[in-house]
Amino acid sequence: MERHERSSSSMTCCASSGRPSAGRKERASRFSASPIPSPRSASTPCSRPPGLAAARPPPRPAVSYRDLLDEIARFDVCIAPLEAQNPFCRAKSELKYVEAGAVGIPTVASDTPAFRTAIEGGLNGCLVRDPETWRQALRTLIEDAGDRQRMGSEARRHVAGCYGPEETRRSASLLRRWIRQDRGR
Repeated sequence: MERHERSSSSMTCCASSGRPSAGRKERASRFSASPIPSPRSASTPCSRPPGLAAARPPPRPAVSYRDLLDEIARFDVCIAPLEAQNPFCRAKSELKYVEAGAVGIPTVASDTPAFRTAIEGGLNGCLVRDPETWRQALRTLIEDAGDRQRMGSEARRHVAGCYGPEETRRSASLLRRWIRQDRGR
């Protein structure tokens, strides 16, 4: 399920929850110095380290697929954090990039095979491998509206050319020919 979040600054982002259910402490320890305590060890069910609770906005309500692109267009940046070494995450497609790029929103994504085929780092989005490159990419896009707009425009151009109707028709035609040839053997 997709979850949209609004940050405490004027920057907004679109977040993916495409991670498999690893333990909360395990996930948090990879990305921050202080892990999020489990609810069993905390005094309240949703306790977080000081300062984190205020920085995390409430999730946005779900929208229909028909309204999805309009909703994504409200944001400034799309983020797609995945555990790059996890086989489940490595099997995910670049759809999040395609959806955001279709409306001119740049994507910051984990460096996985699918995103690597779609995103040219720094041109139409950002590929990140560790917490520091996540911070750098997000900081750049938050602070530099020109970079954000340039990457979003390039993502829109790339998505229209590589994932748009003309390319889809061409790919479908090639696939049909391949299937017919294979059946003829």
